[in-house]
This record gives sequence, C-alpha cells and structure tokens, in this order.
Amino acid sequence: MMSLLDVYVILAYYNSAEKHKTRKNKITNQKFNNDYVISKIKEIENYHSSALHWNLKEINDNFTLLIDKVKKSYSKIEKYLDTKLHSFDSLDSFKTKIQCEVNSFMEFSRQKAKDAQKREIQTYQPKESLQTLTKAKITITNYLGGMYFLTVDEAEINKNSISLIESKHSKSNLLPGLSDIKDGLIKMILFSNLKEITVNKKKYSGEPILTELTFKKRGFTGLCC
Repeated sequence: MMSLLDVYVILAYYNSAEKHKTRKNKITNQKFNNDYVISKIKEIENYHSSALHWNLKEINDNFTLLIDKVKKSYSKIEKYLDTKLHSFDSLDSFKTKIQCEVNSFMEFSRQKAKDAQKREIQTYQPKESLQTLTKAKITITNYLGGMYFLTVDEAEINKNSISLIESKHSKSNLLPGLSDIKDGLIKMILFSNLKEITVNKKKYSGEPILTELTFKKRGFTGLCC
C-alpha cells in the first residue's frame, strides 16, 4: 500500500522503553532508535529511484539484519527493565521465511491479501446498508507487475464510466470514525490515480466517490463527496 502511494518506508525498532506501572511484563513509552532512523532518512535523501524500489530493497537487503537488531535491542530492554517480553520465536520464524526465499515470502503475503479480499467481498455488516449491493474486488497492478488486492463497497457501470463508491458509516455520530475517514481518503487517492480501468477486458473511465452514511432508526441519510 505504501509503495502504491509512493511512500518510502523505514523499517525501524525500539531501543528504549519504560516499565508499565500497573501491568506485569508490559512496557510503555517505547522510543525508536533515533540514530538509525536518521541514517535511513539520509539514505533516502540520496536515493535516486522510486519508493517502490526502495521498499523492495529494504525487504531484500536489510530486513533480516534488522531482525537481529530488534532481538538484540529488546533483550537489552528486558534486562534493563527486569521485564519478560514476548518470545522471539515468531521473529525467528519470520526471519527464516524471508531468508529462504524473498519471492516466496512476497507470494505468501500476496495470498494473505487475496484471502482478506475474498473475506471482505463475502461480508456485509448490518451497518453497511448499501444501495446496490455490488461490492466489488479491485486488483491494482503497478508498472513492475506487482499486484494489490482491494475491495470497494459499490461499483456502478453507466455506459463507458464506472463509479467506484466507498461508503463510510456512523450509527449515531455526525461523522464516521477517524480511522474510517483515513481509509476512505487513501482509497480515493488510489482510485483517482488509476491509469486504466478494465472490467471483463473492457475499458472504462473511472469516477471515485466517497460517501458518508448516517443511520437513523428508520432509514439513513447520506453525504457524498
């Protein structure tokens, strides 16, 4: 998603924290290793390629090294705070999976995204009372052939145009929650920048629409942008 938005991602880790005052074996006020983050920002300043290439490079070249830094740093936090954190087994498993074959890991992640898309397309929450019930799968392909699997709440075809409608909802508040608004805006950014849209091999012009639904005891009202 970040690569699609042309955002350079820095994979970082905590190197300091405080012991939680009331919850056993819990930490709080974690802080990133600031020197490491700054060094990565300087790398990006001198990097002459796209965010997609940077993000792939970080996964291919630096991720396993980062896992080792994470384990070392978290071990120090455990000893310093006398607090037992989660086992590192899951980190080791994750690291091994990537070391074996990065492409296999990417395919594993891609399959998880496809499975999530499939679950989403089959799920209608009671508060998602849509006009057309045409929830659709959208597969976005980037210029390197990478595929991103998303859904849209409604898809309406009118002659040579297709409306991609994302509906956010609220049962009682005037506006949906902040996370829903952010999700809707991100999808609008993506849908507004699609170079080409095809349905069953036929090309359409796209019209992204973000709607807000406020539900009452009888029916609902809607706002659109």
